[in-house]
Amino acid sequence: MITAAEIMAGVRGVFAVGVGREDWQEAFDKGDEPIARSFWAIPLTIPFIAMAVEGGRRIRLESYDTRPELNLPVPAYIISHTLASLLAWGAALAILYTLARKREIGARLGPLIIVQNWSSALTYFALAICLGVGVAGGLALAGAGMVAVMGLGLWIDWGMFRRPLGFAAGGALVTLILFQVFFIGFNAVTMALLLAILPGAAG
Repeated sequence: MITAAEIMAGVRGVFAVGVGREDWQEAFDKGDEPIARSFWAIPLTIPFIAMAVEGGRRIRLESYDTRPELNLPVPAYIISHTLASLLAWGAALAILYTLARKREIGARLGPLIIVQNWSSALTYFALAICLGVGVAGGLALAGAGMVAVMGLGLWIDWGMFRRPLGFAAGGALVTLILFQVFFIGFNAVTMALLLAILPGAAG
């Protein structure tokens, strides 16, 4: 089992890359073990993904959202959307690994994977809190929090493209935009498959 100290080390690495500290590589322990142990972020984050999904579902229902997937039974809705989020997580890792191989970044691959894993965990944790606030009635506060979380995610992605992947500013910007466009399409396809496969989703 991963320790709290290892989790905090991963989080410090995320912010070292995001801030762009000159010594950002020193924030990461050397070797393969920190990389492998960063994958603990996935099972640790699943409850927060599920909480965020359920919070989003309740807010949509309260706002009279008519999207077909809201017709799913609650367990099926939560499980399917959680799985979709995990698929997106895996797709992001695959894309970053492919970019790393093409750019031959060497030892910077480890920090890249660690940052992706722990930044994803941070994002879902923050989303779960924001949507919980929204369910409790603080929709304006939740909305502001969601904007802040989106900004944090973009800031960390920018840091990953600029530092571990070593893109110049222009290349990092283009890659960041393409990264976001890809995941908009990825989520749309995932949702279309969800509606096609799961009974009850079409209403």
